[in-house]
Amino acid sequence: MHTYFDVRGFIRLLLLRIVSTVSVLSIIAVIMFSKAYAAGVSNMAVSLSVSTVSSLTVATVTFNPNTAYVNGTTITVSWPSSTFTGGASLTNTDITVTKPSDPNFTSATSSGFSATGFTITLTTGGALNTTNGFSIVIGGSNKLTTPASAQNIAVSFITSGATPDYGSGLAYVAGANQVTVSATVTSSISFVIRNAAETSTVSTCALGTLTTTAINYCQYRLRVGTNAANGFSVSYTANNGLQRTSPTYTFTAASGAVISNGTEAYGANLFPNSITGGTTTAGTGAVGCSTIIANCNAGATTSSANFFSYQSASPVQVYTGSGTNNPTASPDTTNTALVTHAATPNAATAAGSYSSIVTYTVTGSF
Repeated sequence: MHTYFDVRGFIRLLLLRIVSTVSVLSIIAVIMFSKAYAAGVSNMAVSLSVSTVSSLTVATVTFNPNTAYVNGTTITVSWPSSTFTGGASLTNTDITVTKPSDPNFTSATSSGFSATGFTITLTTGGALNTTNGFSIVIGGSNKLTTPASAQNIAVSFITSGATPDYGSGLAYVAGANQVTVSATVTSSISFVIRNAAETSTVSTCALGTLTTTAINYCQYRLRVGTNAANGFSVSYTANNGLQRTSPTYTFTAASGAVISNGTEAYGANLFPNSITGGTTTAGTGAVGCSTIIANCNAGATTSSANFFSYQSASPVQVYTGSGTNNPTASPDTTNTALVTHAATPNAATAAGSYSSIVTYTVTGSF
């Protein structure tokens, strides 16, 4: 028995299968390439006229379309529940839709209001362009009310049609999109008594041996450093005037005028100089130099300075600074106050050793 191979039949069957395969692929290709894809916008924004909690507000939504909307296209605007309230009470007259500089845009009608959104139906004279943006203002006689707590609310839209546009933007309520960065700077204040050259710390001011033929002087500086924003004040107290004991004798206190050698007097004056973060003021009627800093310096020019009593047992404010002060590394003769003490005896001033302890108090105004 012989078996014959039907060549013609085989070829016919093969061609049918090839045609069938090509047809299926063509159908798949048509489905794939004719499928409509939605277009998301990238420039949607939402703003609120009032962004505080529980407040009536007008919301404005803006975006540029990615596709050409035609007559009858709908735009559905929505937001999540438990955010805005008052949506169901809106009406068509509360919604204003504009698309400036697009001649084909005619009008828009809003309907289907609910607690979470509404729908806009466009009337156009032709396909709208994708160049000019939409503005949708939500709020007229009736308005939305912001939530009772801070929130960032997503307001979304989607259009009708085979290739819908869609997008979302955030409405920020009560600073929910804000973060407060805080810090604290530790307060600081320092005080040192320095020599007149501001090169070393001192605790004495030696007037030396007094005679009726001269005025003796000694000086030191008050170095205050502080970051007190409202400045600082410096006061003094003295345990007595320039005094000796056994028996007690106290120098006549200077009266705020020039002192002359041979006329018994003891006093001081102060030149507040400057500070790095404000201005300085000498205490009222207290110890300010009469004219310029030279009048505080020891030597012949000091004879023109006014000297004041420096023997109060109660605090006397000698100068203030209106802001911070950060003297430079020593010596700093600009941002430190200069104090000059002066004394002269008369022929009847009792001999002996004299002293006065002056105590300074510095108070910062932070």
